[in-house]
Amino acid sequence: MQYSVVITSAMLSALTMPFILNFAHSRKLYDIAGGRKNHNGNIPRLGGMGMFLAFAAMVAAFSIVQTGPVSRELGSRGDKLWPFAVGAVLMHTIGLMDDLKAQPAPLKLGVQVFAALVVALAGYRFRGFGFRADVLTESWSWLSIVLSVGWIVGVANAINFIDGLDGLAGSISFIAAMAFGIFYYQSGDASSSFLCLSVAGAAVGFLFFNFPAPRAKIFMGDSGSLFLGFCLAVMPFLGQAQAGAVGIGAGTQGAQAGLGLIPSITLLGLPVFDALRVIALRVREGVSPMKADRQHIHYLFADSGYRPLAVIGVLDVAAIMLVAAVFLAASMPQSLGYMLMLISIGILFILFRYAMSLKPDKAC
Repeated sequence: MQYSVVITSAMLSALTMPFILNFAHSRKLYDIAGGRKNHNGNIPRLGGMGMFLAFAAMVAAFSIVQTGPVSRELGSRGDKLWPFAVGAVLMHTIGLMDDLKAQPAPLKLGVQVFAALVVALAGYRFRGFGFRADVLTESWSWLSIVLSVGWIVGVANAINFIDGLDGLAGSISFIAAMAFGIFYYQSGDASSSFLCLSVAGAAVGFLFFNFPAPRAKIFMGDSGSLFLGFCLAVMPFLGQAQAGAVGIGAGTQGAQAGLGLIPSITLLGLPVFDALRVIALRVREGVSPMKADRQHIHYLFADSGYRPLAVIGVLDVAAIMLVAAVFLAASMPQSLGYMLMLISIGILFILFRYAMSLKPDKAC
């Protein structure tokens, strides 16, 4: 395991934060308190810039400066990885623009869809429902593109939605990115593992300044949540850039390492199902799906009296449980693997039902 990648990326991310804090304070670029926001005071929301710069510096350093096997593999795959790079830059840029000055919702959605199309039309898309290629590579390939575009836009916004409690979006993103990194490492795809672990490290560096101990010094903003969400959404497809890849599955020599639709949904089940549930509630109530409220699972826990660290602990454990289910399912016969992932999602639903049954604490 390339633990040094996580450590180096985390250090780079953490080192950028004081400079971003000084920049934001000098120009009074603060997140607006009030409404559903839990914080008081002037807290910058440009942490996403530090994560993006740390990730970009890691990739550039290993591609240009280093001479090891990972850098050689990245160099040989450069022409196949450009769609991922373009999409990440677009997502980060539109998020940063919104952090600096609120952008129209249609513009933000349009950029997100365009970034997703760049990736999907370049071949980064779901090849199957499970751990190997199936009908999505044949006559149903058009459905694969539709599902993949919807997945990328949906996950990017799901991470944005769950970024309502200090330390939560960053820790969940770290867990998911580490899981993808380990998956590719076990598959023998060192460069894809490197990219995932670099994102994981960038999230850790940000958490040093965002974790509620005792309170956050900086928020990731849309520039961070859209960047992290896009990266996490595309991670199931990164193995498709491996030269000569032909299929999906971990541990298959010469095969394409990747995760299909169902394992991907399971691994990112917490933010995905939280977003779907809240959007359904808003549509049923006749309000905009993008309207901010306190119906998200972390708010349900927090408003009932749970301390922030307790909420983060519960939800992070749930995210780890889903990751473990996917890794176990990958080593099982397909039918048993599907059953295990279904059970893990069922446990997640029980957690949601419990959160929905909680009564708000009037003291909160």
